[in-house]
Amino acid sequence: ICTMRITKVQSVAKESLEKLKKYQSGELKPIHTGFELFDNAPLPLLPGDIVGIAGNSGGGKSKMLQELRNNIMSHQGSENYVWLDNQLEMKFLSTILRDLHEKFGVDKRTILTKPFDEEQKKEVNNYYKFISDDRFFINEEVFTADEFLEAIEAFLELHKDKEVIFVTIDHMALIKSGGEKKGAIDGVVEMMNALKKKYPNVVFIMLSQYNRGFLGRLGEKTSESFPSRQDLYQSDTMYHICDFVIGLVIPMSNGILEYGKVNSDKYSYLSEHFSDDPDVKNRISFLTENRVFYHKIKDREGGLFYQDIYIREIKNMIKKEPSLEYEIQPQPISVGLFIDDNLKEDNNINKF
Repeated sequence: ICTMRITKVQSVAKESLEKLKKYQSGELKPIHTGFELFDNAPLPLLPGDIVGIAGNSGGGKSKMLQELRNNIMSHQGSENYVWLDNQLEMKFLSTILRDLHEKFGVDKRTILTKPFDEEQKKEVNNYYKFISDDRFFINEEVFTADEFLEAIEAFLELHKDKEVIFVTIDHMALIKSGGEKKGAIDGVVEMMNALKKKYPNVVFIMLSQYNRGFLGRLGEKTSESFPSRQDLYQSDTMYHICDFVIGLVIPMSNGILEYGKVNSDKYSYLSEHFSDDPDVKNRISFLTENRVFYHKIKDREGGLFYQDIYIREIKNMIKKEPSLEYEIQPQPISVGLFIDDNLKEDNNINKF
């Protein structure tokens, strides 16, 4: 049975231009991520986009996804968003410990073993209210490509009236494959592409590891250390279908002191991270101490020339902000996990 729908361009063009008018008037707004590589892109993150984030094991992929979730869903204007995490690897307790580590600037072991003080209890309760509102959903069961299609399409249909639906997978290598991993990953990616056509308000974000060969290329002062499309685990299909592909590298963790070799004029916007003076060919490397490197391997709407390397200092990512208030105020919840010693069961709350 043929499922193709052939229609006149006129109707599609009218619908697209009406949506453009809504963006111009401010009725619709681009998605605010808190990451410069998206927010300052030639075209920022929009509903219908598919994002791939790749990195080594322990290289910051899940942390970046967590930060994206918190930034997007706490920003003013996200009231009509929903977020579904498919956490195929991490325990949700780990997610909570990471968030609280970010808030308090305290190591995770201390958070795990030492009771909160009174001020921390209030902040933790506020955090609980934020992540417990009706916009957040989670799945912790692994799935096949067919199971993904069935479950996610049902979820998208249920929330088709929302402004944006975020669906994440952490991470792709854990999809059930029956022994053929590449086919399973490609199948899920292809289904994402089909679903975004049917549900234009969805944003897919998937995490993936690098192929083994990537680590073998890491070295001092060489652009061979930079990730590329060939490094995406088991799937070039991911590169073709994604609108953004981001590669994370923490060179310091591999003992690299001066990372990469680039034209200093092209990357003058990163001059504060330059290691030394340019060489005779005007090439420069980057300092690595306390730095995470985000390589924009693909930006579909970026054109031929766009800023493809972003650097963030870790110390700026983990410091405690002076204000921990969310722009979107948490929904009222009667249970205070760490404040009320006489907790009462609230059957209206979806507990973790």
